[in-house]
Amino acid sequence: MKRILLAEDDKSLAEEYKKAIERGGIEVDLVSTFSSLKSRTPGDYDLAIVNRLFDGKEIDRLLEKGELSFNARVVLISAHIDAERAAELMDRGVIFDFWHKAEGIPGIIKKLERLKRETRDVREKLSRFYNGVFGLDEGEIRPVGREVIAYSPEMVEALSAALRYARRKDLNVIVIGEPGTGRSTLAEYILHHMEPRSPLVVEKGEWGFLEELGEALTVGYGKKVEGGHDVVLIEGLEELPGDEQTCLLNYVKRGKTRVVATATEALYKRLQEGKFSGELYQYLAGGVIYLPPLRKRLKEEVALLIEHFLRREDEKREERLGLSEEAYGILLNYPWPGNLVELEQRLKAAVASLKKGENLIRAAHFPSDMYSEELVRSRNEAVYRNFVENLLSSLDISQLTYEDIKKMSGELYYALLKPFIEMSGRDLALLKKLLKTDEALEKDPLLAQLFKGKKKGGQ
Repeated sequence: MKRILLAEDDKSLAEEYKKAIERGGIEVDLVSTFSSLKSRTPGDYDLAIVNRLFDGKEIDRLLEKGELSFNARVVLISAHIDAERAAELMDRGVIFDFWHKAEGIPGIIKKLERLKRETRDVREKLSRFYNGVFGLDEGEIRPVGREVIAYSPEMVEALSAALRYARRKDLNVIVIGEPGTGRSTLAEYILHHMEPRSPLVVEKGEWGFLEELGEALTVGYGKKVEGGHDVVLIEGLEELPGDEQTCLLNYVKRGKTRVVATATEALYKRLQEGKFSGELYQYLAGGVIYLPPLRKRLKEEVALLIEHFLRREDEKREERLGLSEEAYGILLNYPWPGNLVELEQRLKAAVASLKKGENLIRAAHFPSDMYSEELVRSRNEAVYRNFVENLLSSLDISQLTYEDIKKMSGELYYALLKPFIEMSGRDLALLKKLLKTDEALEKDPLLAQLFKGKKKGGQ
């Protein structure tokens, strides 16, 4: 919350309110006459605090009749409150709240602080959805170049374990999963939270680094290898040849550098066959994280991943893309043997097959080997709908702006916009004020259909 409209015709009291609120870091626009109040531009404020009897006008009646509008949450303050009347106005959405002047300035400030926290909570909740991070405590999430999507209990636990292990200063970590499950992404996430001074990433098959390392240790040079890397990320640990395993074992025994490694389950087979050093595994497996394949994750998480990859394509094409219900059904029910990598590539191919002017991905844009008519008909249509509805019901939509909403893609983007469109009466100018944006919403092809035949002012 950054800016408040305060309408109070008792000038001395108004100044006291203003000073107290501004001490909390909120800008206050103070008005003391009804003409000044009417001249304020709707949509310029996060909150309007208005004396119920203001400059001889009954503000609640004017709001009720639609003769006064702020396009912001409205709080009426009064020395006399009719509880039933206040409850009725709040239930109908005419006002947000009714505050009693008897609470004094300290009471009003406490209520404002609570509102600020609630606004922050809403944005953080939406931010968590945007970043695909669930089930973590506040303060545990840091921005990282490659997002980790976690909604299924197994994935939430994997992400939580990644953070716990990263914070341990003496722990090596192995991330295990099928190809395409996001092992490298989670390993990079761990590396990021270790806050290394000088990390080194060793790609699969690039074992020359380990040969140099082993030689340096064998002859006792005592030098810092490769500039003194404090964390090494090794991709494809299961393919590490025998000699290099010995080099790495000598390295990790010194305990001066942490190792984060990725591997498939073939690592366990090589251990059983004696082709991978059991001693090296024990040194590296201080923390082991297993990533489940996509087919074993909740469909809600698949929906999150769809939104995530679709948003990337939005940004490339600089236009909003959508998915038909049938297309969602296909993506939610397909077993994804290639996991996240296959999902991303299939979506990219579908987007590439769109004709000029098309922005809705349909079932026909996916190859026939991904579905059958029976599968489309039998899809669990409620899964994604319930997921979106549950998210929306947990948010105070009125606190969002277009800056928050435009980060979303596909169906969720339009689901978040829908209540604003309804409030605006399909008046494009009013919609922009409600969303606090100057962006050209009329250029969005799907939104343009809603406003077709209407003037920009909605007349």
